Amino acid sequence: MPCPRSALFAFKQSDVGKAVFKSELTQITLIVANANFDGADMLNGGVAQIGFIANANASATITSSSHNLSLGRAVITIPSTAALTSVALSTAMLNQLTSSISTTNQAPGNLGSQSKAISNDNTFVQKLADQPTSGVGNLVEAELAKESARLQALQVQQQLATQALSIANQALA
Repeated sequence: MPCPRSALFAFKQSDVGKAVFKSELTQITLIVANANFDGADMLNGGVAQIGFIANANASATITSSSHNLSLGRAVITIPSTAALTSVALSTAMLNQLTSSISTTNQAPGNLGSQSKAISNDNTFVQKLADQPTSGVGNLVEAELAKESARLQALQVQQQLATQALSIANQALA
C-alpha cells in the first residue's frame, strides 16, 4: 500500500493537482483583496490599524490592528508564484502550508477579540447617547406634572371663588 504522503505528492504533481493548487492561491488572493470595511482593508496590511471612539468626549480610542493575510507574507508564507513542479517543491509547499495554517488560525481569533471589544464599546456609547434623550424626556414629564398641579390649583381657586360668590349672593337675598 502506498504512503499517503506519496499519494499527495502524486496528486500535486498531476495537472489537476497543480490547477487545484493555483485555484486555491487565487481564491485566497481574492478573499484578501475584497475584505474591506469602510474603505480600509484589514486583511492585506494596507492599513496598520483603525481607531474607534471609546468614550463620550472622544478623548480615548479602541484600536483594531490589521493582519496581512496576503500570499508570501508573515501569516501565509506561500508565495503567489508557488508551483508544484517537483517533489522537493511539493514538500516545501506542504511545510509552508502547515505553518501558514497555524498562523492563519490566530488572525481570526485576534480580529474576533478586537471585534468584541468594539461591539461592547459601541453598546456603551449608544447607552451614553440615549441618556440625553431620556433626560430631556424626564424634564418634560416633570414640567408637565408641575403645570398640571398648577392648573389643578387654579381650578380649585376658581371653584372656591364661585362658591364664595354664591354664598354672598344668598346672604344678600
